Amino acid sequence: MRHESLTQGQVETPSFLAEFMARLALSHHRSTPSYLQVLDPAVGRGALLAPLVRLAQDINLNLVGIDIDPILLEVAYWHLTNLMDSSESSLTLLQGDFLRISPSHPHLQDFDIILMNPPYVRGRDVPNIDELLVKITPAGLPLGRATNLYILFILHALRFLRPGGLLVCLVPSTLYTIQAFAPIRRYLATHYQIRLMAHIPLTGPQQVFRSALVSAAVIAIENSPPTSASIPVIRVQHPEDLLSPLSVETLQHASCAGQWSRTTCKGLTEDLWWGRRFLPPLVPKGVPLVPLSRVFHVTSGIRSGCDPFFTLTQEDVVEWGIPPECLSPLIPSASAVRGHRFTSRDHAYLVAQGRRAFLLTVPYRVSTVQRYLEHGIRLGVHRKSIPSHRHLWFRIDPTVPPLIMKAMYRGPPMMTLNDSPCTTLSTFLWFTPRVRVPHIPETDLLRALLVFTSTDMGARAWNQLAIDMGKGLHKVEVSAARQVMIPDFTSLQPVVTCTISRLADNLFKSHGPLHEAASHELSLEVREILCHQTSATASRPLCDEEVVEAAI
Repeated sequence: MRHESLTQGQVETPSFLAEFMARLALSHHRSTPSYLQVLDPAVGRGALLAPLVRLAQDINLNLVGIDIDPILLEVAYWHLTNLMDSSESSLTLLQGDFLRISPSHPHLQDFDIILMNPPYVRGRDVPNIDELLVKITPAGLPLGRATNLYILFILHALRFLRPGGLLVCLVPSTLYTIQAFAPIRRYLATHYQIRLMAHIPLTGPQQVFRSALVSAAVIAIENSPPTSASIPVIRVQHPEDLLSPLSVETLQHASCAGQWSRTTCKGLTEDLWWGRRFLPPLVPKGVPLVPLSRVFHVTSGIRSGCDPFFTLTQEDVVEWGIPPECLSPLIPSASAVRGHRFTSRDHAYLVAQGRRAFLLTVPYRVSTVQRYLEHGIRLGVHRKSIPSHRHLWFRIDPTVPPLIMKAMYRGPPMMTLNDSPCTTLSTFLWFTPRVRVPHIPETDLLRALLVFTSTDMGARAWNQLAIDMGKGLHKVEVSAARQVMIPDFTSLQPVVTCTISRLADNLFKSHGPLHEAASHELSLEVREILCHQTSATASRPLCDEEVVEAAI
């Protein structure tokens, strides 16, 4: 990895992954060609082209590499020329910004293969990003300044492929998971033939993007209209998973060392949460699974617009003379919640520790806090994005959520029953029952969800839709949380749901997420309950919205 060039988003491709990508690209050509045009638009030191040269000894190659770094281009020249034996092969290295090169360039057209590991840089950090968006974005695709540079590289590179040519690209796994990229996924699946999808959640020394909190992925895209052809979906558990002989054809008809399944472009279009395809089924056969949003309302905590102003310590309250009726007790941050239950006693501890445990919630009569509001105006709080859109910039309506979960978590997910009058900020997700079920109290529904989330089944359900930030860190957006698959507690017999909910009593005794052994033991208990007690509607056919398979 080019660790010293983080501002340019440059990441060196590991050798095992570069070889896999090269072999995959060559396998796309079913009969051995005599000549191939190959492009790497972010060539760096030539890590992707090198294994291609070694594997294609009998093929004349026209290699083209582009990079903005002249030093890396010099390294690539010596590296690749030492590997090239064929006198008929050629190497051209160009210094420049690939995104500013036109597809109509006379010497950069109709490539058979494009291999790339594009830079990983936020669009807002790129000079003239608006100009690039106008130049590269296809009509009707909503891309904004937050679009990462690697997305633009993919869209631009596809224009340099000949019809039937293949793009093999190493990207962050956020391409498969993040909600903001759903339009990108739809565009790719409806305009091109996806040939392979791989997720590479390796950690430690083998982690691909070592300096970023995100795991890696590989996607292979053919420049041809989508068909009904099967698309291999691989989850790489170990580097050796990618070292056995492998091609698109073998993956379509036999398994490989890594966890894998299959899908189609139509399936990718109908279900844009591509991340769910990398994990096996969650619960025993016959247990109805539904999206979480069918049983629970899922919302985000309060977005104040300026937390340093709207959240206060006890000392702040006394200093500014803010009366109790203008305050709501607050769980100030994710670190304030350690266990599966939060009580008023826990909030009192936060207050005593000097935490920002109060939220300013001013009623329409504001004379009692006029001095503090004037202080906020001097700070410019009223002009910030969220406050400026409120009817009254200082007006926040507090809600007390009964069940909460950290929107960003490290390790397994953990839900917390809120047995206090506290509200939370947007660092938490909120859950409230959507429907009333006869003979099942709402509290039991909440506790059953809490228990399921604490099992290894629940962790997999959440993690397959969470954004994998790498190094054990996950982020869940509200839209993703609504799609998490859970047992349909409303259609199980009441005794089943209530029995699962009672398991929460033991969770309340722990002081944090369960360790792996305890989570597995809890999973066995929940599985036994689900397997040995009959679902009230186990034979009821589910509608399309209810059925989302964990493995396509």
